[in-house]
Amino acid sequence: MKKTLLIGIFILVTNAISAQVLIALFFGDKLTNDKLEFGLNVGLNRSSIINLDTSGAGVGLNIGMSFLYKFNDRWQVNPMVYYSFPMGAKGVKVYETTDEDLNEVLESATIQRKIAAFSLPIAVRYRLFNLTYLDAGPQFNWLTKSKDVFTVSVFEKDDLTYTSDVSNQYKKIDVGMTFGIAQKVKQTGGVTITARYYNSLFTISKDTQSPNQYNSIFYFGVTIPFGNAEKVSEG
Repeated sequence: MKKTLLIGIFILVTNAISAQVLIALFFGDKLTNDKLEFGLNVGLNRSSIINLDTSGAGVGLNIGMSFLYKFNDRWQVNPMVYYSFPMGAKGVKVYETTDEDLNEVLESATIQRKIAAFSLPIAVRYRLFNLTYLDAGPQFNWLTKSKDVFTVSVFEKDDLTYTSDVSNQYKKIDVGMTFGIAQKVKQTGGVTITARYYNSLFTISKDTQSPNQYNSIFYFGVTIPFGNAEKVSEG
């Protein structure tokens, strides 16, 4: 399992970096100037679902693009587009499937709920001091697919997995607020490290008979800008 996860992360990062290189070759310094920064964002999500009976948080890789517009020395706006923004939780309580024979095998399974999402956070950024900023704003998520992955040990450790599609339990659109902090390495054109928290404003569950469920996500990222704003400013 761990080896497969590492290989998957490597492939995703490689593809994202390849895309960055291609864009940089075509557009170069035109993507970044003294008012606008455009770059690649890569990081990790630590996600849980409020009011869902679980034992822990899930972890996944987020990948997206970052756009930063500077109004002045204090105020900026930072929309991001994540085409990979994993949600969910681990340690979901075991439940019966539609296969009675399989249920006996899955009694001792562990379940991880995985929700794939496309995400658009739009944060207003305020400079506290030097290169440290506060981020806050709305976030819009499109939940593309939800599944439960059962893992159980039969002959060897974690040698059997079973996947159950639970997409029909969740709404497609999730809206909430994101808050966080950003630390730039240098004022213009440098790497930015961000740490944010997201919480749903409305229930994501379709079931009106059960407690409302909300996404709760800590996510971290590194934004690598394209081009060189300092060259553009000098020119």
